[in-house]
Amino acid sequence: MTLPVALDDPKRYAVANAYGLTNVPPLFLIRPSGEIQISSVGWSREDIEQVGRELAQASQAKLIPMIHKGEDVPDFKAG
Repeated sequence: MTLPVALDDPKRYAVANAYGLTNVPPLFLIRPSGEIQISSVGWSREDIEQVGRELAQASQAKLIPMIHKGEDVPDFKAG
């Protein structure tokens, strides 16, 4: 899966400051209308899986798991 990524300058954090972000990683799924559909800060397995489901549904593609069985991935980790 390829998604647009906004990398921030680690000396100034212009993107993080512009959006008021204080924790990482932030994840946003934005509808074509510009409305934020999913907003997640830190690591949330459920949010990552929900983004995968939403993208598969929107593109009418087969759902490809973002996290594979047997991977040691926590359900939540604060940013």
